[in-house]
Amino acid sequence: MADNIPTEKWLGLWWRIPVCLLALVGMVKLFLGGLRAGGFGAVGTLVLSAACLILAAFVMAPPLAEFVAVYLLNGIFGGLFYPERRNRRPPPVYGPAEARRMEGDYQAAIQAYEEILAEFPDNARAYLALMDIAWLDMTDAPLAMSFYQRALAVIKDEASRKEMQQAYADFAPYLEKPEEVKQRPPRSATRKYLDGP
Repeated sequence: MADNIPTEKWLGLWWRIPVCLLALVGMVKLFLGGLRAGGFGAVGTLVLSAACLILAAFVMAPPLAEFVAVYLLNGIFGGLFYPERRNRRPPPVYGPAEARRMEGDYQAAIQAYEEILAEFPDNARAYLALMDIAWLDMTDAPLAMSFYQRALAVIKDEASRKEMQQAYADFAPYLEKPEEVKQRPPRSATRKYLDGP
């Protein structure tokens, strides 16, 4: 847990803790003094005692509130108070690669997906799209097979591996003997995994 705590927040504690302790000590002394004085003479010291307590609360509130919201509640409500701490890495952008593919520039589309894989090496969707481009658009069985083998080597997520293997099984008959295939499949074998059912 200590590795996850941002240091910029905790560096402010070097002055917060001593100020808070002084305010609390002052509050206790003023409160006890006011109780000893009794009567209307105690009102002033009791008000000052309450002011010291409020000062201590204001000084320690920011780091304690963040600690409780983010670390003790462990994300239940923490995202409401500090949303910038969540999902720092943006998801991959598929738009440029898909646009190149729709334009018929398959090499540029492959390059765009390779750029996604450079940043997200285990991205199953990018591998599925590469397999789709290689077989359906370029009719290049060895290239589609190479993308499939690369994907299996790097993708560790079991659900993604199953999707990849099912996509391969759907168009494997077309890859094994491409010279005997008279026509391509009527629908992309991998598109159903990219778009969902």
